[in-house]
Amino acid sequence: MDRNANNLSGAVAELEHEKLASLVARLPGVVADLERDRMTHASEACSLSAVISGLPGDQVKHEVPRLGWDPQTPIACDARDAEGLLGIVEAQASDLVRLRRALLSAQTVAAQRLQVIRDADAREHERGQEIGKVFEWIRSVALGEIIRVQDAISDVIERSRWRRIGQRLGLAKRLAWETGPWQTDLSEAIAGAAPNTDYLTQEPSIAQLLVELERLHGLLDHLRLSRWRKLGHWLGVAKRCSWESGAWLDPLLTKPLPVQAGSCPAEELRAGNSHSSYVGLIEHTQERFLEECRGFATDVIFDIGANVGQFAQALRKGGYHGHIISFEPLSSAHATLIATAASDPLWDVAERCALGASDGWAEINIAGNSYSSSLLPMLDLHREAAPPSAYQGTEPCRVIALDSYIERTFSDPTTVFGLKIDTQGYESQVLAGLRRNHDRVKVVVCKMSLAPLYVDGPSISELCRLLAELGYHCVALGPEFEDPRSGELLRANGVFVKRR
Repeated sequence: MDRNANNLSGAVAELEHEKLASLVARLPGVVADLERDRMTHASEACSLSAVISGLPGDQVKHEVPRLGWDPQTPIACDARDAEGLLGIVEAQASDLVRLRRALLSAQTVAAQRLQVIRDADAREHERGQEIGKVFEWIRSVALGEIIRVQDAISDVIERSRWRRIGQRLGLAKRLAWETGPWQTDLSEAIAGAAPNTDYLTQEPSIAQLLVELERLHGLLDHLRLSRWRKLGHWLGVAKRCSWESGAWLDPLLTKPLPVQAGSCPAEELRAGNSHSSYVGLIEHTQERFLEECRGFATDVIFDIGANVGQFAQALRKGGYHGHIISFEPLSSAHATLIATAASDPLWDVAERCALGASDGWAEINIAGNSYSSSLLPMLDLHREAAPPSAYQGTEPCRVIALDSYIERTFSDPTTVFGLKIDTQGYESQVLAGLRRNHDRVKVVVCKMSLAPLYVDGPSISELCRLLAELGYHCVALGPEFEDPRSGELLRANGVFVKRR
């Protein structure tokens, strides 16, 4: 038993020795294979590194043509330069903004030209209608005169007893034209025709009517020169007709001219020319403001002191379809403003606030007419010139600077703004809050006082000086508010643009 166990143990030991010897013999081969694999991988890594080093990928080029640049000029930077890549993105964004503004300007110019063409066509159409009315009036006058002359001739040659006596006695000869068809049915043909204002296609023409009328007047002259008829007049036995006695009235004087569609009574014209009516001039300054905004391709118009949205509605009526942001500090007017702008997706209403030199809080005076409300006390001159504007109370409101609103709301530094200021004496404070971003505001329309209306409110000269210091110059002025007692102008609208 012990012997068998010893034999088995020896056999196992011998097998393990042989297996170990075999593994040891194969180990150099395995190591050699691993070394070859390592060298192969190292060679491939070197080759890949060489390929990567040789690639032109270290330069990223922007091949899209840039607006205002040579289309062959690319933008390039190192592929590992993060700031350079960000610069390429910003340049592309700037190009897109410039392209959008150029397209907006082109669309605006095209729309203006189309409107001019349409207005010219409308005026030409109205002019054609008026001319048609005049020609129709002349045609009716000529037709009436033809009928009247024919009736006068018929009275003489067919119903005059004195003339028939002369013809029987052989003392009054029958004229050659009496024996033929001296009358024309031209008038009857026209009398049965429907009225037509197209004087170019109406038949017969006015020239034909005038020729016929001249012929009939020639026949009437033949009768007027008859010596037998003159003898009857001298003897008092022949009746003198109206065309012989001077009672034949000119039809151009007896038939009234056609009423013009655009006419109005003189009293209305005099009333419209009253020195207190500035509607047309106010519209002119608004139109000039809008024209300048289009010229600068403004992206957003700030309506500061919006009240219930009158100015923004005028912009829409004037053809502006861009972004409007309105600011109003009165709670009642602000609520109405929100409701008014709700249906316009490009008309936003900021939170209830006033605009000033810095952020804070203030008490606003509430005027009886709402739109004369101000952060400043009102002077007697304003109250006396406009009694409904008297203050009726106060309420607190937040005050923000326009700089902080722009920086908080608009991240794109290329956004261009238009600005309307109607803050009842607080205009200089609004401008004081626009020190860092005034270069982005290209057009300003501002109400300016010619006489003191609010305590510490700036005069027109002070506002012009402040705007000039910011780089603006005035391009339009228009009256806005006068004293109805004396006609004295108290406030004006001014349009200012950034010097290019």
